[in-house]
Amino acid sequence: MNLIKRLQALFTKTTPETGEGPEILPQLLSRFENAREYLTVRLHTKDMYQGLQEGMDTYVVPAPIPDLYVSLALDLPGQFHLLQKSDAEKWGMDEDELLWTAFSNLTDKQEKIRIIREEREGFSVITLSEGDYAAAFAADFENHCKAFIGRIGAMVAFPTKGSVFIYPIKEPSGFNKAFTQMAEQTNKAFRDDPFPLSNNLYWYHAHRFEVFPKSMEAHTLSYSIPNRLLAYLRTPLAHPAHHSDIKDTIIEGDWEGYYEYGQGYTRPQLGSRKSFQLKMKSDRGQVEGSCIDEEYNLNAGIWGFVDRELISFIKKYPEEGPKNEIHFTGFFDKGDHSFTGTWVIDDGNGKISSGSWAMVKI
Repeated sequence: MNLIKRLQALFTKTTPETGEGPEILPQLLSRFENAREYLTVRLHTKDMYQGLQEGMDTYVVPAPIPDLYVSLALDLPGQFHLLQKSDAEKWGMDEDELLWTAFSNLTDKQEKIRIIREEREGFSVITLSEGDYAAAFAADFENHCKAFIGRIGAMVAFPTKGSVFIYPIKEPSGFNKAFTQMAEQTNKAFRDDPFPLSNNLYWYHAHRFEVFPKSMEAHTLSYSIPNRLLAYLRTPLAHPAHHSDIKDTIIEGDWEGYYEYGQGYTRPQLGSRKSFQLKMKSDRGQVEGSCIDEEYNLNAGIWGFVDRELISFIKKYPEEGPKNEIHFTGFFDKGDHSFTGTWVIDDGNGKISSGSWAMVKI
């Protein structure tokens, strides 16, 4: 796509309008109160700003979405006028306040946006469609798309400025199919649109977007699941009791608990419990420590992280113990300073074993 077409996509509306347009621009730029109702945002990638003489930093307010940017703009008939930082300085307005006003104005565009909910096998996908406003509207996800956030957040894609795909992640059971189909749907829309935005997939959870890592091998694009999301998907038996940020001082110290054998085991091992003692250290959410359980009586090491109410760590025995790593995930209960969750062993040959666990600080 040549540079001229890129710049046309940056400034021109999909649906032309008639009206005053640029003629009223000096009046709007002279006083914020004149411009308030026209203020909006545009969502773009970095390369869309190539060729702008003033440079990207003159226009762009970074968005809370990895690899995407928000530009403040005036919503004029037939076109968008991107605001420079010098315009905001003339108004004497803080950029954060301007951004808040712009997103608030986009709330009024909701009636223009077509919302399609498609029920698929075991999951739902929501599409937001509107040539000029869909992506910008969904950028303020917490306020504009809260109804589409599942218990484990949402998978979101912004393939074009006029389309957004959303999969509310409610349970782990439908995730794999949804993941595959969302990737295919996003890349098709990205390829087919003359002015594509991004083929990234994002996980929206706890008020922030996290990008799915991508890699290209032999002309094939593949996505990986973010580690934090993977930890949540591996913990179907536990539910966060509340939102909290767990401090290092809470994590550090001695814990005792049990693990219980579940999927992949037969009786008498199935359903049986074994106790353990765990000593942890924590540095800004990164945890490590040692663990001894009654079954093996070996000093196993643990490494992982704590993120808000979630804990995720790997337990590895010394050479004389079991060879497979054990992945523990769980959620914190502030009331009794305890964690409850699930553990998983993947032997690499297609066999998955799992169970539940819990521990309390002593």
